Amino acid sequence: MLKEGRRLRFLEADLNPYTFQSSGDSVTVIPNRLESFSPQYEGVTNCFSGSLHSLPIIRSSSVNSERKVNQILALVEKIHQERDSKAELRILFDQLQSVEFEWDQIHDAHQSIIHREENSQHVINHFCSNVDPLVSESPPPFKVKSTIEILDQLPKILNMEAWADFCRWYGQLLQKAFEGFPYDAIDEYTLEKHLQKFLHEVESPFLKRVRQHLLMLQLSMGYPEEPSTMSYQDKVNQEKEVIRVRYEMQKLIRNHYQHLVEIVHTVEMIESEHPELEPIQRAGFYLRELIGPEVNDEKRQRISWGRGQILKQLLCYEFNVIPVINSSRGLGRSHFAFAIRAAAMTMREKLSWAELKQFVLNWNEMTVLVNRLAAKQGEMGLRDTSVNREVQRVLEFRESVYEHLKNVCVPISSWNHEGSQVKLTGSEYINPDFLNFLPAFRDHRPLVVYDFASGMPTGLTDDGLQFYESIS
Repeated sequence: MLKEGRRLRFLEADLNPYTFQSSGDSVTVIPNRLESFSPQYEGVTNCFSGSLHSLPIIRSSSVNSERKVNQILALVEKIHQERDSKAELRILFDQLQSVEFEWDQIHDAHQSIIHREENSQHVINHFCSNVDPLVSESPPPFKVKSTIEILDQLPKILNMEAWADFCRWYGQLLQKAFEGFPYDAIDEYTLEKHLQKFLHEVESPFLKRVRQHLLMLQLSMGYPEEPSTMSYQDKVNQEKEVIRVRYEMQKLIRNHYQHLVEIVHTVEMIESEHPELEPIQRAGFYLRELIGPEVNDEKRQRISWGRGQILKQLLCYEFNVIPVINSSRGLGRSHFAFAIRAAAMTMREKLSWAELKQFVLNWNEMTVLVNRLAAKQGEMGLRDTSVNREVQRVLEFRESVYEHLKNVCVPISSWNHEGSQVKLTGSEYINPDFLNFLPAFRDHRPLVVYDFASGMPTGLTDDGLQFYESIS
């Protein structure tokens, strides 16, 4: 339903609502109008665009058709023109949906984006950040190990094309940074060796052939507006071949990653003597942390969904990539992703690079510590000024997420529900992926319930449920 929208501003967040009028390939971008979610509506809904510390960001409902992709791209091009940027336009659709329950939407979005990118002069990529909805009627069903492994691998191999482009861009940064660089120490000679190997991998003719083969396979599978005319068995065989080639891509990106690890390590060794290399170190660090789990490096800690959003936002900033975060309705999951990304940009502005790196590296351990403090000592334990600085930063981050949810995301949900707010009874399954990003207490009242032994959140209090109702 088309409604009058208004600008939403809070701290560094500045968002405007947009809707679209499509006629064939032509798209008119209409500002200050909000199309709230409706299953029958064929265009993008709940679309907002703005900036977080100068980096544009777009959030919307799912873009699972060429029509919707075209609408978002029209908005991105408008933003790019307004920025008067001469840089290459890079766009990353980050789809916040469930591989287990919403694969059809993920597949349709990927096919639509692939088809549109083939006919675009811009670099357009698609990520799947696999995550279930905030609230479900019941917990996820039991799955055997093999099923879990398949569901874990599907989004990883889907993301490989995007990682290939990020590695190529990193190669370009490296080449620019090391033009005329004085290699006068053993660490710097080691760096040159790994740099040459990395550049060889990212520009490999074999990688280009594999990518082209994968592109041709995917284009032949059609997209929602023009589905493939292949027989059922041919479609099955084609999908098997796509999966095989994606696994081949994963092997190639693993080779990129191995040299990337060495480059980041070596730059870290000489960074104190060459502070001009900090941008290279930042970009390489974020890339290493994100790609490692995607190529199944057992030495790299698993990326939780929320920590992945922190890293992806910081990565997009380093590479000047415009993120388009989208979920089924453009509400709950998009709300949390936006709030987490806004809080990440705030931390980036406040902390030194060394502090920010430790914050990102230690996120999992610090959240467990904070949760145990909340479970054992309550609000007073969290207010204790003697707790270490990293704990304080987790508390500040959660407060920032909450404030963005409250001041930016709650109005969007209220415009969708028109007074008929979602009601939660407490019997629903609450996805724990999001709970580590909420403050344990608000106005001296608990929001989240924790298990002391594991340090993990287990659910919401009545006040927490009430807040969830306002953002669902």
